[in-house]
Amino acid sequence: MASRLDQLKVDALSAFKAKDFSKAYAKFNEAIAYFAEAGKPPPLGLLDNRAATCEQLGKYEAALGDANRMIQLETRNAKGYLRAGKVLRLMDRDKIALQVYEAGLAKVLKTDPMQKVSPTMSTSQMMT
Repeated sequence: MASRLDQLKVDALSAFKAKDFSKAYAKFNEAIAYFAEAGKPPPLGLLDNRAATCEQLGKYEAALGDANRMIQLETRNAKGYLRAGKVLRLMDRDKIALQVYEAGLAKVLKTDPMQKVSPTMSTSQMMT
């Protein structure tokens, strides 16, 4: 059954690269459902990829939902905060995005490779 999951991931990523976002969304949904059926949370990468697909489709609330789920699953991982902030900015909710970025900076481990922000850069500079 793992090969079915691998094929779903490949199909979803291929559709995304081909800009067939509706197909990519459907495939990411199937892959995420695979984990739900097994009673396990999906990997952050799948949620992040589906959120990126939702962004392309203009489904910002769904993208934000995936980002929030990422934060719930791994509070100390930067990916969820970065995705949530980006989606909120796309929704013209910059003040809330700034709060999310600040929360991420406070909670994400300093050793996280995604935390490559200059120590002298403020969160307000990230918003420009």
